[in-house]
Amino acid sequence: MKVSFEQIRNCRQITPDNASFLSRIFFVPAGLPFSYFCLRFGIGANTATLTRGVIGVTGIFMLCTPVAEIFYIGLFLWYLGTVLDRADGDVARMTDSGSHAGKCLDGITDLTFEIPVVFAIACHVWFLDESQGGLLIAAGLSLFACSLWRIVVFRAALATKNVEIAQGLNNGEPRRAEHPRIDAFLRKTLLLDEFVEKRLAFYLWDLRLGLILPLAIFEGLTLYVYAMAAIDILAMIAVIVFRLLRLFANDDVHKKSATATT
Repeated sequence: MKVSFEQIRNCRQITPDNASFLSRIFFVPAGLPFSYFCLRFGIGANTATLTRGVIGVTGIFMLCTPVAEIFYIGLFLWYLGTVLDRADGDVARMTDSGSHAGKCLDGITDLTFEIPVVFAIACHVWFLDESQGGLLIAAGLSLFACSLWRIVVFRAALATKNVEIAQGLNNGEPRRAEHPRIDAFLRKTLLLDEFVEKRLAFYLWDLRLGLILPLAIFEGLTLYVYAMAAIDILAMIAVIVFRLLRLFANDDVHKKSATATT
């Protein structure tokens, strides 16, 4: 397929709502040549996704090793996989070959990059110093918390919402009470939940991307693991709380109370 870099740029819809800050300024532009390569030589969107997944999983396993050279090669592959993130979407849009299966495959591949990286780095540090047993516990908690809020709460909720929109079942405006105080509370809740839904994942992704390399260079990977574990647990709590409040707002259960005006 004959295509230019400018055409690929024009087909992209990169905004703060669908890409993190570091992705927008560095990783998305850096992946443009790979998108061009895929389009020029007829590589499909799902093939691009699987290629990226293989690179990322290989990088994750190499991050676990105590050998410094292999660790940094693994870190390079992990960053390379991040650079290639937009290629499958570019191919799907330019060739009009997008599918729900492709979206699911892309989402699963994204999770293989984000969720295990803290645990992989903890294994690297532990292999170097076996007295760092607490680090593995912290990384395990990070793995659990990140898996819970990213898969069970965040991804599943977004998938359900997308299906409802596609079927015309979700008009984007949840029902709210006419009780003034509850109405005001739920309006604030929905605004905060929208912020969590659109921004939190990107902020945490930027932290994962931006902190690994400098802390690896300055021997601060132990700090990285403990910090990300704490952040992942707090993110899990925040997302679950706001999801529950959103369900409360959508169901309008408070209208059954004696204080409701309707």
